[in-house]
Parts: sequence; C-alpha cells; structure tokens
Amino acid sequence: PNYVRSGLFPWGRVGQEFEGKKVVSARAIKHLRNLAALLRASCGVGKDVDECTVLFVLNRGDCAKMRACKEQDPVFAQEMDAMRAG
Repeated sequence: PNYVRSGLFPWGRVGQEFEGKKVVSARAIKHLRNLAALLRASCGVGKDVDECTVLFVLNRGDCAKMRACKEQDPVFAQEMDAMRAG
C-alpha cells in the first residue's frame, strides 16, 4: 500500500468547549449540526433540499485527501462520521 498524505481539520490548540467537552473548534461543530438540521427539516415530499455538502479546500500540493483530525478533536470527527451516516 502506498502512503497518501492527508490534510487534517481542525488543527490547533484544544482551547474551546462544546457541550462540556474540550474541542479545537466549537464553531465547526455547530456548522455541521446546522447543516444536519437543515437537511432534516428540508427532506421529504415537496421539500427543496435533498443533500448538504461540506466543502474543504485543500490548497496543498503534498496532500491527496482530507480527513477529520480525530487525534486533536474527536468530537468534530464524531460529528463528521454522524453526518456521513445520515
């Protein structure tokens, strides 16, 4: 297997709090939750939204993919996994 470098998000100091847990970016977690709520509220017959997208711009020539940085912010990683699961 070939090694593929990943860009990580969020990266930084664990200095914020979200629902009693230490996180890197409470704002990023709130954005994920807001998108999930929008999708739940907008799904169904006669509704306009059937999917939401989180776009990460990976502006690095040495990275081939992006992943949630579960080592630095496991709460964000769990929220991303929940979004993928639907």
